[in-house]
Amino acid sequence: MKKFICTLFLSVSLLFLCSVESIYAQDLDIYSQYAILYNTDDNIVLFEKNSDVKTSIASLTKIMTCIVAIENIDNLDEKVILTNQVFTGLVEANASVAGFRYGDEVTYRDLLMGALLPSGADATRALAINIAGSEENYVKLMNDKAVELNLVNTHFDNTTGLESATHYSTVHDIATLLQYALENDTFKEMYMTREYTASNNLKFSSTLKSISNNYTIDVSNILGSKTGYTDEAGLCMSSIANYNNVNYLLVTAGADYRGNTPRQLLDALNIYKYFSETFSYKNIINENDIISSIDVDYSKIKKYDIKASKTITKFLDNSFDTSQIKYDYVGLNSLSYKNKINDKIGVINIIYNNEIIDSLDVYLTDIIDFDLFSFLLQTNLIYIIVLCLILIILLFTTILIRKNKNS
Repeated sequence: MKKFICTLFLSVSLLFLCSVESIYAQDLDIYSQYAILYNTDDNIVLFEKNSDVKTSIASLTKIMTCIVAIENIDNLDEKVILTNQVFTGLVEANASVAGFRYGDEVTYRDLLMGALLPSGADATRALAINIAGSEENYVKLMNDKAVELNLVNTHFDNTTGLESATHYSTVHDIATLLQYALENDTFKEMYMTREYTASNNLKFSSTLKSISNNYTIDVSNILGSKTGYTDEAGLCMSSIANYNNVNYLLVTAGADYRGNTPRQLLDALNIYKYFSETFSYKNIINENDIISSIDVDYSKIKKYDIKASKTITKFLDNSFDTSQIKYDYVGLNSLSYKNKINDKIGVINIIYNNEIIDSLDVYLTDIIDFDLFSFLLQTNLIYIIVLCLILIILLFTTILIRKNKNS
């Protein structure tokens, strides 16, 4: 069952990846060297900056660490005891920790929350050791998952995000990974959590909450996030947000830490602000709009209205002038009883500035009944029949006249 669910999540994620368009890229001035923003409602890329360039990803690594853990744990409330192996080298590496201690007995859920909220390397190490026996074995699972998700520019050397020459990804790959992970309800709930108390009474706050509190920044529209930082990676941040009922997913990396300024969060807020204020959904065609009319043959109905079968909305710049939209029907020029209901009869092209911005298939929605009189009239057979009747009448009249004369 778990394998089936994972396969389903993968299919959804790959569908998302394959269906993405990139048509909204803007030249925004941001601190981050790498960025990618999605409108996840429509699966479109709104903004990119060096999105496929390999870079260090710091604790964004823990997104992969946690989704792999969730997929390999049967009971999140099962308890494990933390051994000394969990903590070896973390202090020397200056790794961020959640605050677990040697000998603690905690649940897998505690460890996952410790990894996602305060970004604890102690938590990710504990997950790796208890699930796969060692961090090395666990990293193999992470790289196998990267291959499964077609993250072609990603490779992991550890579970924590500590620097290594062969530990890298791209913001595009991380966004694809995050989209996949968010299909898992457990991961999504944890990713969106801002405070948590572990079973050993350790209290965790998300790094987003800590940063926003320290700088008094309103992050109420950001629904969930995972941040990261190393000297090489710079300030990194992944997040999901909702502004004006539009859902976004953003990944950035490579922002400078000078001056102790939360540039990764400032970038996120500026990007979200720009698109929420500059773009909105607009109807480019409305259901039942009549676009054209075509002839109907051999029926009492003389004309068939070509109508839009649905309303189409697009996420567009507010300067987009819907009054300038034009519609062009391309398809059959006439219909008859030979055309069956639900047959495709053409396409409506939606045109703006002489470019097709979308199209809509047109299907026959009404039954066209055959009408004999209309058939005879339109094929001119009615005239032949009338002529024949006249000739027959004349013939009979002539015969009757001759018969009367002979009598």
